[in-house]
Amino acid sequence: MEKNGIRIRWIYAACFELVLANGVHIVTDPYITPRVPEEQFSLDQIEGADYILITHTHYDHISDLKELALKFHSRMIAGGNGIRELVRVFDLPFDLMYPVNPGEVLEFDDFTLEVSRARHSLLGKPELPASDLNGAGKRIYGVDGLDEVMAYGYLESLDFTVTALDNTRVMMASGNTILRNGLNTARKNAPNILLRQTSKALKPEEYGRLVASYRAAVNFPFHHENLQKKSGWNLAEYMEKADRTLREAAPGAQLVNPEPYRWYEISMETRLN
Repeated sequence: MEKNGIRIRWIYAACFELVLANGVHIVTDPYITPRVPEEQFSLDQIEGADYILITHTHYDHISDLKELALKFHSRMIAGGNGIRELVRVFDLPFDLMYPVNPGEVLEFDDFTLEVSRARHSLLGKPELPASDLNGAGKRIYGVDGLDEVMAYGYLESLDFTVTALDNTRVMMASGNTILRNGLNTARKNAPNILLRQTSKALKPEEYGRLVASYRAAVNFPFHHENLQKKSGWNLAEYMEKADRTLREAAPGAQLVNPEPYRWYEISMETRLN
């Protein structure tokens, strides 16, 4: 059967692999290498990465950036401040980097990308938590100087809206702190598919209402592994309650509780009734 929609799979944290109808591969926030011994997934299993979108520069959003980008000769899109640190620390090629700022629209041959401002929490601290990051780069990568990259992750967080050539729109909305910027962008662009970060601070009903406010038909969570790891939620129960609230607020919409690494195809079909 010919595939005519968008294919998408959730890998871990905020990492998704998307394949547009024209065959273009997009990977978001590459955190791929297994962190848990029983996980059996590796960077070699990623099918493609023509483009890499980076919402912010924390380690759990960039850990496999260099290896992935060099393997697929990927174009990398990230915030204008953090991207300079990525080039410096990972020695990435300048000609593949696309620094962006909120409000910009990039017109690629394969799709259009609109950038919106998001906001990462500062972990409840008014000061930049440099002390929390002390030595993180050395511990995680064996690389000195990554603390600056991590710091920009708190200060510079982005939402992305991909408009495919067939006008299908996918929005990735990040951050625990809710800004109206992303919601207004969603209401203007009317995304068909939403990828929305969860928050351990939100009850499932609250998350369902938040997702409904973006007005997308198909919705995927991300960073939802933290709901169980850090807050003790039963993930299936959480998503079921959130989905029920979403459907009540936005009839016809659905919240997918994605199985890791499994492909989902989303398309519009006509059926004889």
